[in-house]
Amino acid sequence: MDNLDFEDNEVGRMISMICAVANDGVIGNKNQLPWPHLPSDMKWFSKQTRGNVVVMGRRTWHSLGLMKPLPNRINIVVSRQAEIAGANTVITDNVNQRVIDLQQEYPARDVFIIGGAQLYRSTMPITKKFYITRIYSDYPGDTYLDIEVLLENTKILQEKVIDASEEYPKHAFQIFQRVT
Repeated sequence: MDNLDFEDNEVGRMISMICAVANDGVIGNKNQLPWPHLPSDMKWFSKQTRGNVVVMGRRTWHSLGLMKPLPNRINIVVSRQAEIAGANTVITDNVNQRVIDLQQEYPARDVFIIGGAQLYRSTMPITKKFYITRIYSDYPGDTYLDIEVLLENTKILQEKVIDASEEYPKHAFQIFQRVT
């Protein structure tokens, strides 16, 4: 899949969320993605977040296996620990206000919440745009996100469906925006 381009008609920067979710809301298993590696999803994630601010929980940071930030992004980690090796910044309290403040601190960039489940749930009220990879298969998991609750009061702006192949499950790239 070469073309993941969507026309983005949105003016101004905002707080966005990007996540991949399988059937039944599964987003993780043992701090890993539960589905086979999807190169198209990695390309989608990279394209959307490159040049922007990414905010993640400590477990997500560790699951990436990084000792340095994701390249070409400002990496913010939410943790009770004051320092996380390799992170650009660590948020230790009042997460939603600090995420809102990031918009002022980086006015030319979007702020992306990239996981995990607890951070997705806590930042839902301040998120305006949702970049969702829907994976239309069942996988075992221990981490879930109620996608229907997440997308309440949103409208779908764009969708690109990728049919299943021998290597990959059917999946779709979707963009939603909050309407209220």
